[in-house]
Amino acid sequence: MRKLETKRKIIKNSLKFFAKKGYEGASISEIANETNLTKSSIYSYFSGKEELYLSVLDYVLDFHDQYWLDGRKNLPKTFDKNVLYHMLLKAKDTSNQESDISIFWKKNQISPPEDIEHIVNSKIVEAKVSTLRFLEQIFRQGQVEGVIKNNFEVPYLAITFYSLIGSASLQHLYGTISNHELLIETMFEVFWTGIEKRDEKVPVSHLN
Repeated sequence: MRKLETKRKIIKNSLKFFAKKGYEGASISEIANETNLTKSSIYSYFSGKEELYLSVLDYVLDFHDQYWLDGRKNLPKTFDKNVLYHMLLKAKDTSNQESDISIFWKKNQISPPEDIEHIVNSKIVEAKVSTLRFLEQIFRQGQVEGVIKNNFEVPYLAITFYSLIGSASLQHLYGTISNHELLIETMFEVFWTGIEKRDEKVPVSHLN
């Protein structure tokens, strides 16, 4: 049990350095110092920097999967736009609490380590596909119920909203506006106004 706890501590400390300095910038020595271990002790748990980095990635992916698994719970049987809005708020709050995970996740989507790029990309795509399928179900239900316009293809709605979630989760780190709640409310209303299906009103001139 103690060995498992130590390994987990190494991974969590490595996450901080990889998020801040990237794959090339972070060193095994500073990770070992942060964990109160020797450099050689790190190598008794991981064969090298590459294996350690991929273990951190798996840790982040587990967090990602659990995050969306929790999001699936207690979904209403009918479409509710408030579910989408609260997804953005939850993304902001989670990113505030887990900033290292948010930064690490974003960096690996934009510029994964060159030596293991194909592995990182494969793992991230697999995780994103699962999430997008979940979002597609929500938007498809909205179209079936006549709440969302049918002229939008569901996969593109899901990808657009997923990108919106990514933006909402990183505003506190890279944004220039201090009122994040108002910003997210505005982001959502602009998105919702574009996809909401409204009853078409006949112009007065056409009634005569």
